Amino acid sequence: MGRKENAENRPARIVNKKTTLEILIKMKIHGFHGNLKIKYRTLVRCALLPVLLAGTAAFTEPGPLHAPPVAPGELARTGMTNVGEVLELKPFGASYKAAIDPVAGFAYFGAAGPIDPSILAKIDLHGRIPKLVKDGAPNPISKGMVAMLGVEVDTSDPDPLKHFIYCGMASGQILKFAPGGAHETPRLISTLQSKSAAGTIMCSAIDLSSPDPNQHYVYFGINVRGTARKILRVRLSDFTDQGAETINIRSIRYCAIDPVHHYAYFTSFDNSTKVKEAPQISKVNLGTFHDGGGSVATYTLDSTEPSDGVARAGSDYPSFDQGFVIDPVHACGYIGTYNCDQAKDHPKADTWPYNQAMVARMQLGTGDNFPAHPVSVLNLRVGERDLAAAVIDLTHGNVYFGTDNCYPGHVYMIHVGDGTSPMEEVGRLDLQPGSLKQYPRDGDTVPGNPFELYGESYLRTAVIDEKHDAIYFGTDSEPGQVIKVGINGK
Repeated sequence: MGRKENAENRPARIVNKKTTLEILIKMKIHGFHGNLKIKYRTLVRCALLPVLLAGTAAFTEPGPLHAPPVAPGELARTGMTNVGEVLELKPFGASYKAAIDPVAGFAYFGAAGPIDPSILAKIDLHGRIPKLVKDGAPNPISKGMVAMLGVEVDTSDPDPLKHFIYCGMASGQILKFAPGGAHETPRLISTLQSKSAAGTIMCSAIDLSSPDPNQHYVYFGINVRGTARKILRVRLSDFTDQGAETINIRSIRYCAIDPVHHYAYFTSFDNSTKVKEAPQISKVNLGTFHDGGGSVATYTLDSTEPSDGVARAGSDYPSFDQGFVIDPVHACGYIGTYNCDQAKDHPKADTWPYNQAMVARMQLGTGDNFPAHPVSVLNLRVGERDLAAAVIDLTHGNVYFGTDNCYPGHVYMIHVGDGTSPMEEVGRLDLQPGSLKQYPRDGDTVPGNPFELYGESYLRTAVIDEKHDAIYFGTDSEPGQVIKVGINGK
């Protein structure tokens, strides 16, 4: 049986005797905002700081250290298969953004850190097992260009050799690559430094919906110095800065585009250790976009009412990570929650509700405003947590979430349909473990995380090839992995 939304799933008492691994590494990334001291796994790891509510959690008994086993017959309708993986070349580690060219049969994964310069990896998808394209060419990216958090590919030209890749760097640059031939790595052909919105590029989305190639754009979400948040538009036909709008949101974590109704959406995170705020989603009208303009609506999910927010009374707010996708046909967004306890020794990491993820469905509307009571919530099982990477299979009405900080990683299949029926958890695929005899508890981050020891875990980005029923997950392991998961029985 699947697990339907708003079910009451509370944990049994399980005493945790495992100590927590917490290591802080000081890192300096040059090229933007001076030198930063951040937690391991690049600057984007700071996005996972939780947002605290006042008061004490109402239910804090220890829960499962790992996701509970799947009982025979339960969640059996998965249609998912762990097909295989390919390893990136060192020093490629974390990948937080990827793009797919299903026409040419390649995917592109950007290195988020902690390397300088960054790397754009090209993955050949033609065989059953993905392969890393290697031609011995030197890395074309210059020193100081770090943390590739935006990756998009323009597939609109009939010639696959003109399917250019656009990459946004946390250090502020925007890079344009030619894909090269089947056995060639991408070639850097141009660099753009925006004057409209200079700052840390956090995410990207591409809009190829217009029949006019001169109206094709890539958008970047940028945390500008101070408190400003911007969406930058870059025209693809001449690779030029087309201006920026201000986004009324506390910070930017991730974005997605509705190309049917022509809106871009941005989710927030709270990286402050003093002021704790609820997660937000902000809407930008791309049809009226102009330099100096602003977002048209922002929704704060701070309510404990399941139709209005994702808060749980007396507990910390959950975080949003990369697990955000849009169904543009039905104007719905789907966001997985990522619960992490940043307190010393993570005392709440294996307690409810920190060990139970939610999937929030947002009714986005077709105009400038969000509808009233736009939220519905699906609670996963206790122990199923930290949803970090997502894709949507529009043909079959399923959303897939990959996990971070779970040992091993998991892929959850959520049936969402056309957005009118309750969501249902219908499948879970457990990925390959490593060679460790004893793993950290789920929710703990382990610096270094060599894949031989920790297996297939730390899923941080994903792309889907709907035509061939395959999802490709990028990881934050050493070295990075690209894991192929077959869906719909493939």
